[in-house]
Amino acid sequence: MKLIHQILLIIITLLLVVIVYLAWLVWMPLKSEQAVFHIKSGDSASTIANTLSSQGIIRSRNMFVMLARLRHSQNKLKAGTYSFGGNYNLIQTLKMVEKGNTTAISITIPPGFNLHQTLQRMERSGMASYDSLLVRANDPELIYKLTGKELPSLEGYLFPETYH
Repeated sequence: MKLIHQILLIIITLLLVVIVYLAWLVWMPLKSEQAVFHIKSGDSASTIANTLSSQGIIRSRNMFVMLARLRHSQNKLKAGTYSFGGNYNLIQTLKMVEKGNTTAISITIPPGFNLHQTLQRMERSGMASYDSLLVRANDPELIYKLTGKELPSLEGYLFPETYH
């Protein structure tokens, strides 16, 4: 009888440790630096969780996916650009992505900026990487779609202005 009580005590202790750990994963905010994160249409919960975890926005990829499944939202996560940073816990982060609380990106192009300076500023604002922007700025098909002209690049296409 004494052995059964000891085994039960060990099992209960282990269960409590697991419950406390899971509660910590879900409810304790993770202090993270400001990060801009883009979710593409059709991204799975696990893809989103992997990226959020690698950027230090969430602690546990698996817990994010499991919570999304429990909330029946794994296929309802909204595409868009999000700004994370500060003290968000896992539930708050998941709710932001479920509701589509996206962030509008603003960028100001000052007078005299050339294409490379403009692309560097766009990269710093979190729009996309410099290299991917450079490829698009020199893509003849895209340039023709945007301007209706055959130009070598989009140099000078954005006038000095604040764009949203």
